[in-house]
Amino acid sequence: MNKTIICEALYALPDNIVVKRRKGIALPVIVAVVGVAVLVAVALLPDGTLSSSLASVLAVAGVAAAVGGVAVTMVRLFGKGGVPCLRDSGKPLEASELSFDKTQLREVLDTVERGDIDALFRMKECSVASVVVVVYRSHDGAFTACQPFEYAELEYRPLRGLKVFEKNR
Repeated sequence: MNKTIICEALYALPDNIVVKRRKGIALPVIVAVVGVAVLVAVALLPDGTLSSSLASVLAVAGVAAAVGGVAVTMVRLFGKGGVPCLRDSGKPLEASELSFDKTQLREVLDTVERGDIDALFRMKECSVASVVVVVYRSHDGAFTACQPFEYAELEYRPLRGLKVFEKNR
C-alpha cells in the first residue's frame, strides 16, 4: 500500500480538484525563535540566578527547539513533500486507514462501491488487518476518495482502483 501512488492519483483527477500543498512554516519558525530566545535568556542571566542544572537543561532545550524548528522549516520550504488539499477551499484532506478482517471483505467492497463512507466508518474494525481501506475526505464530507487493499504475500495489494465521491457537483 503506497500512499504516494494514491496521492498521485488524487492529483491527477480531472479539473485539478485536488492539489499538492506544503504545510505552513509558521509553527516551526515560532519554535526556532522560542529556542533562540531561551538560549539568549540563559546567556544573559547573571551567574547564580539559575542553578547550573537548570541552566543546562534550558540550554539543551533551547538548542533542541532552535535546531528542530530550523530543520522542519527547511524541509517544508525545500522538500518535495506536500499534502493533498482541495483546490477550491485550500483545506487539506483528512487521511484515514480503516482495518478489517478478511471475513468482512465482501461487505467492505460492497460498501465502497455504493459510496457509503459513513457506513464504512461504522463497521467493526480489527487490530490485525487483512483488508484495509485508505480514505481521504474533506472536513465537510463533500469530497471523498478511497481505495481498498488486501494483505497478500507480505504486501498490501489494491482490490479496486481509487473511488471518488463528490457531493454537490
